[in-house]
Amino acid sequence: MMTEEEWLTCLDSVRMLQFLRHDIVLLVDELPTYSQREALRTFLLEAATRKLRLFACWCSRRIWTELLDDRSRKAVEMIERFVDDFATDEQRWEAKFGAIDARNAIRGHPIKRMAAHAAYAASDFEIEEAASESANVVTWVEGPSELSVARAEQAQILRCIFGNPFRPVAFEPAWRTSDVVALARGIYEDRAFDRMPILADGLQDAGCDNDDILNHCRDTTSPHARGCWVVDLILDKS
Repeated sequence: MMTEEEWLTCLDSVRMLQFLRHDIVLLVDELPTYSQREALRTFLLEAATRKLRLFACWCSRRIWTELLDDRSRKAVEMIERFVDDFATDEQRWEAKFGAIDARNAIRGHPIKRMAAHAAYAASDFEIEEAASESANVVTWVEGPSELSVARAEQAQILRCIFGNPFRPVAFEPAWRTSDVVALARGIYEDRAFDRMPILADGLQDAGCDNDDILNHCRDTTSPHARGCWVVDLILDKS
């Protein structure tokens, strides 16, 4: 079980995934208010699975240049469509089998095979495997000292996607103006995370005064990813 301080400062994606995949259920009863407990229960039921799958896809996109077979890339893209209900389960399975074939076709290139396996793992919803293989590829490509750096980067992405589970944020419907929704939709669809500070301005104009939301949007030092907790709240994605 992690503490809030550990969650906010952790540099090890392996430990954070352990918390998100297993230990987080223990947090529900420890939250101080009924509304926070209900918010976390709803999150666990409706959003956590989707967000973990998007994290696995981000791990594959982190090593995109090492995915030389289109079948690997298409598998990742298909999962991203699937989690938003734009693809069928049959299409997902077809893409998954394509990813298997792409991985198995690689001979004599361990790094490329490892990258292809990460894409397959993402398509098969093997979250920890996708994260581990992606970090290993980064290590091989960028240097052996980079494993801890790769896991720290993944930890930042997990915080971007999941926010702070210890303090679930309630999003006021009044903040969901047409301008704010249009901005968030464009950021999500185009992965245009450089527009996050503009989104913060739009939210503030709509009356948002939540420091966690505004600070996250304006933080230019941390990476963002599809599934970002603020963008998801605006678009009401679960």
